[in-house]
This record gives sequence, C-alpha cells and structure tokens, in this order.
Amino acid sequence: MVERETATDKLIIFLPRKGTSLIELGKGEALSAPGRGIIVDSTTQKGLRSSGIREHLALIIDTPELRRRLASRLQNGCSGSLGFVPEIDLTRGGGQVLDQLAQALHVGLCKGHALRQAPLALNAMTESMAQLLLEAVPHRYSTLLDRCVSMPVPRHVRRAIDYMHEHIGDAITLEDLARISSVSTRTLQLGFKQFKESSPMSYLQSLRLEKVHGELKTACSGQTVADIALKWGFTHLGRFAAEYRERFGERPSATLRTPVACSERESDERVARPF
Repeated sequence: MVERETATDKLIIFLPRKGTSLIELGKGEALSAPGRGIIVDSTTQKGLRSSGIREHLALIIDTPELRRRLASRLQNGCSGSLGFVPEIDLTRGGGQVLDQLAQALHVGLCKGHALRQAPLALNAMTESMAQLLLEAVPHRYSTLLDRCVSMPVPRHVRRAIDYMHEHIGDAITLEDLARISSVSTRTLQLGFKQFKESSPMSYLQSLRLEKVHGELKTACSGQTVADIALKWGFTHLGRFAAEYRERFGERPSATLRTPVACSERESDERVARPF
C-alpha cells in the first residue's frame, strides 16, 4: 500500500511495460497490465494498493496546468477534478500514441540525454502529450471540448467575447454586452449557455481571473494581490480569493512570486521540461 499524508493536485499515469497488478483506487480497482494504462487522480486519491511484480513508466502531470490548457481551448474556466476515466487503451488510437511518446521521452531524457540538448523538441513532445490526454481520454469536459471543435460560435457570442477582451479592465454589465452584440440579454445568455456552458458574466469573471493569475506570476516589486485584483475589476477581495483558489488550486498570495524589480525580471525563455 502506497499512501501520502495529503492529496496533491497531480495526475499520475501508469504505463505498464511488464507484469500485471491490481490497483485499488478509492472504492474501485483497476487492472494494470501491458496495453492498459491507469490514471490516478491525486486530487481525490491519497493512496493506491497494488500487488504483483511489475515494470512501468509513470507520467506525473500538474493538474492546474492541464486545467489551464483545457480552459484555453474551451475559452472558459474549469475547476475541480477533470474526471478522467481510470483506464486507457494503449494498443490503439490516442492511447497508443501517448504510450509511444512517453517511451520516446524516457529514452531521450535517460539514455544519452538527447532531449535535454533540444528544448524545443522536448517542449513539442510534452505539448503533444498534454493535448493527446485531453482529446483521447474521456473526462468531464470531453463533450464540451468536442462541441467547441465541431460547432462554430455564433456571431453575437463572438462579439460579446471580443468586447470582453478589449474592455476587460472596465466596468461591464450584461446590458452592455447585449447592446454590443445586437441581441437581447436573454438571447445572449442562451448563446453562452449553449456554446460556453456559462453565463456571460461568469465567462467575463473567468477571463479576469486568468489576467490576475498571469500578472501575479510576473509581479514587479511593490505590487500586492489587492492592487492586481482591483486593477482587473475585483472589488470584493474575500470573494475574489475564494474564486481564485477554486480556479487555480492555491491562494493568490501563493502565486505571487517574491517581488523583484522589473528591470531584473528573469527571461521568459526557459528550458522546457516534462509537465
């Protein structure tokens, strides 16, 4: 039995190479064997029990980062567990490609370190693995993700979203968005519900949270959480902190780096690493 004292916001994907074992996941169990991958959601699963001798690769993925990638694709927020199904078929389709990429990543990083000398290639591989996981493995948002790919967003919803981006720091009301979009407030709300599974104002709130999150990570010396939150339209700081923690899995103050002078800010060019 392997246990942690506290849950962590990580996904652990076991890709078996040899041997078979039964892994207990909460109230259920899953068979770990070559050709069948297992996903453990550490957000809700503090431990796992397995039996048998096995050899496997393990991918450890930061769930908030995966959630941000998904939110970018959906152009909407997503919080809580992503709800991945626990088993992946590694013998065909996206599961097979995911398994092959993981093997190539393992070889490149551990045998000769070739990928460590090619950060762009490493970054492309990890990006591909993240996208494959979101697209090939069923999860809570799979239906919405498929809908975003297959159905174009109506013009009035697109106009409202464009206006939000252009005036994101301004005071915006539902009536303002409806007027800009040339539809009634009810039509606009129905459009967002159908295509974004959100209300217009919740969607705007999500965009603003993303702005705050990005600015907190690159804050200059002297900036505070309150300063940045107020800049992006959050006047109720207690409610903002709760929404931020639900969205990103940490307090705003935890995201705020040790303040540095802007002229001394580190370069955005970083060596890519797996998740």
